[in-house]
Amino acid sequence: MTSQLDLSHRQPLLPLGSDFSVRFYDDARLDRYKEAVLAVLERTGVKFGSAKALALLEEHGARVDRETGIVRFAPDLVERALAAAPRSFWLGSRDGTLDLDLASGSTFNTTNGCGTEVIDWRTGERRPPTKEDLGGLLEGFVFSAHTVGVSERVREVAKGLPAELRAPAFTVAVALAMVDDDASEHEEELVGVLAEALGLEDRVSELTAAARRAASGSKA
Repeated sequence: MTSQLDLSHRQPLLPLGSDFSVRFYDDARLDRYKEAVLAVLERTGVKFGSAKALALLEEHGARVDRETGIVRFAPDLVERALAAAPRSFWLGSRDGTLDLDLASGSTFNTTNGCGTEVIDWRTGERRPPTKEDLGGLLEGFVFSAHTVGVSERVREVAKGLPAELRAPAFTVAVALAMVDDDASEHEEELVGVLAEALGLEDRVSELTAAARRAASGSKA
């Protein structure tokens, strides 16, 4: 199956759209949480392992215990720091072509930019990561995923699906595999396992055709 994506240049990161928003806590509860956090920072404090950080925090008014490395923050110090912080910021990419404006309120799905070092699993060395590390991680994940009973988990999940959702679930699973443009022998095997677990062996051709139409439509 040939991909319709133009891979000659880097693609933009598009936000995930939503027609609704969710708020879990009202202002009164958020105020109580804020008060609790300020109390913990003032009474219990936070332990820092960096001498440079301890010096910097002490310079700006925090109470620093050099012996334990614990820093305690007065509420007014925390409030001043929050007031000085920008209310929004950009998430910068390596070369500036994929910077994300996080002030827009949109949601983006990206790789994690926080893991700046890895522990080499062969040597135990702490070092900057490489593309080979990512490749090895993915290979290990794929290997483990297909050696720890994925088929059994598929069968277990299938048992809990209501009868009216079984055909749609199978169609969606097959369509996603097609859109992925990277079907493997493992995926094909799991499709067969899913069909069997859902009791849809006699409808595989019909539902696969429906999935193919859906997948073709998504690429149009």
